[in-house]
Amino acid sequence: MPTKKLGSISLFLLICLSSSALYADDLSRYAPTANMMGELGLNTIPSARMSPEGTARLTVSRLANYTNAAIGMQVTDHLYLGLRQTSESDSFSSESLHLYPGMDAKWMLYPEKRFVPQIAVGLQSAFGHKRMAAEYLSMSKRYEDFDFTFGFGWGRLATRDGLPNPLLFNNLKGNQSRDFGGESPNKPSDWFKGDMALFGGIEYATPINGLALKADWNSDAWTEEKKSNADFNAPAPWSVGFSYHPVSWMDAGIAYAGNNSLMARVTFTGNVAEWPLTDSRGRAPITLAPHRPDMTIADSDDDEEDAELQPAFTTEENIGLTKIFIDDKKAEANITLKENTSTPRQIGDAARYLSNIAGRTPEQIILHVRAYGLRGIDITLNRTDLERAFINHQGSAEEIWHSTSFFHDGKNLPLSQILAEMRGAKPEDGFKFNILNDVSLSEKDSGVLYRSALGLSYGEYFGRNFLSFQSVRLNLRDNLAKLNEYRGVSLLPVRGDVDQFTQNRLLIDRNYFMGLATLAKDLHVASSIGYLEEMFMGLSGEVLYRPFDKNWAVGLESALAFKRDPATFLALAPNGDHILSGFLNGYYEVPGTGTTIKASVGRFLAGDVGGTLGVSNEFRNGVKLSANMSASTYADRDVMGGKTHIYTGIQISLPLGSLSFLPDGSRIITNAAPLGRDTAQRLDNPTNLYERTENLSYRHITRNWPQFSPQP
Repeated sequence: MPTKKLGSISLFLLICLSSSALYADDLSRYAPTANMMGELGLNTIPSARMSPEGTARLTVSRLANYTNAAIGMQVTDHLYLGLRQTSESDSFSSESLHLYPGMDAKWMLYPEKRFVPQIAVGLQSAFGHKRMAAEYLSMSKRYEDFDFTFGFGWGRLATRDGLPNPLLFNNLKGNQSRDFGGESPNKPSDWFKGDMALFGGIEYATPINGLALKADWNSDAWTEEKKSNADFNAPAPWSVGFSYHPVSWMDAGIAYAGNNSLMARVTFTGNVAEWPLTDSRGRAPITLAPHRPDMTIADSDDDEEDAELQPAFTTEENIGLTKIFIDDKKAEANITLKENTSTPRQIGDAARYLSNIAGRTPEQIILHVRAYGLRGIDITLNRTDLERAFINHQGSAEEIWHSTSFFHDGKNLPLSQILAEMRGAKPEDGFKFNILNDVSLSEKDSGVLYRSALGLSYGEYFGRNFLSFQSVRLNLRDNLAKLNEYRGVSLLPVRGDVDQFTQNRLLIDRNYFMGLATLAKDLHVASSIGYLEEMFMGLSGEVLYRPFDKNWAVGLESALAFKRDPATFLALAPNGDHILSGFLNGYYEVPGTGTTIKASVGRFLAGDVGGTLGVSNEFRNGVKLSANMSASTYADRDVMGGKTHIYTGIQISLPLGSLSFLPDGSRIITNAAPLGRDTAQRLDNPTNLYERTENLSYRHITRNWPQFSPQP
């Protein structure tokens, strides 16, 4: 693949991933910058430094006969993940001779203290081509304007002046040499195997803002390049250079690596935590009346035709209140949450509204929370605390929190009451508009693959618990015609025929009917039938147990999926292939964060058995980052043209709903993962109860509680 094509795709990725950088604050002159592989480091070696949570980076670099293009995400404060495509070519603009894709990862083990360095462990090409594979333990310590890095490397970072492997790794792996030739992938069994070597370096932050000098010593001997080309002029183990950070969203570096070798790098950076858009435009908060009314609205004429009462009924409908009940002690109501506004914001509006109509005597505000037809927690608030905070300005959302209690209203509801609630107030209908991007740097045969599309969807509720959902996909541009140039045609495709689906300019993406319900305390169920996703139709079901006061959940999902035929009108007809798939899911919420770790085990869509491990992070502005790794008992053609059992991917989802010309909930969704694969593939589950119960969770309420008292 020509390197110039790689550059054009990199520009496309830049538009998707770095637009938020325009809104980032200026960085200090001490901010660490990327190395040639796209992770934070010096010129050619990695450091232990980590970016702020939510940082996204796009890096393009060149050294010797390699050009690197990498997308990196700081998924959490401790975890960095990156997808990298390394192209071997005679020059930056010449035809690629070979491609070496890989997934890089770095985990911070210990933060820097006064007398202790920051420590991180990393994997270069953890999954991908073994030519660039390396593992390392890196330590970084700052002293005034200097940042020192020292580390231990394995794999490619141990091919020069290697030392015997530590005893622990001898016992686990055996002190075997590493082979970096051939086309087989790097595997977990290769990690930390073979000799170990030392690397290190120093960075000096100059008085010129944004300018840093870098010098390092690496332990890469370029052995494989010398084997394949006797005339190869390998860079020296040392390098000296500089990095210049003129603006917060871009920096560049140049370093001389000896033997007439020059390293050049440019990096574009943005932080999605500072993305200025949100899921919804929102509305003005309800104001608490300065005085308690003499009587409740229930004491007035109950005729809905009364013009004086119409504003109150309209407000109740807008904030999702039903079954309002007021007596001498309490004002009580059900609240059906809107999809794209935080739960505390809606609870705050509902509590202030109930106080405004409750009369003089009630002291408690009780709300029974519902979402998507699912039953959540019940909340009791102290009316006096509301008045102290919103009228007298002597309190805050935090003080209101301390007097707020959560409970489940009695025992499990009988079936008759569950059925009665289904006829209650329904969730909000609505359109959504999505910009959809799929890109793969994980291709050895096709370089970079991509596709882009626009999606328009509409969901309509029938009662509280039943939803009809339709969406269409307008395919805009792709380069998937080359997908099968090297792989051949899949006889029983799962997603191997994605290029044929993309050839349809317009197709029905989803068209299904869904039912959702809460059967017992914290136990939710959902089922869907119809066109479940772009490539499959059928029937799916899910059960989720998510205790409100715990940071874990378990669930079970299953689907009878029929493959859609892309050659038929709008891909509406099945092609005859069908499969029963299912997974047991476990979730763990990292305390005090928006991070969720998910583990699944079950049967994939090709009949293969395996599991998926994923991590996701949702920011308060609605941005979502996620990464996953799937392993299967089957082996598909891997990124090197050989066989692999493991696939990885990264997704970023950016909200657009606060733009006045787009519907609430609209998003840019970008997936970076292998395209056109049949192994380790899962249905894009339309029910996804874990996501649908997030606004009912203790984590969501606590993280967003400041929105209970929105700023004017």
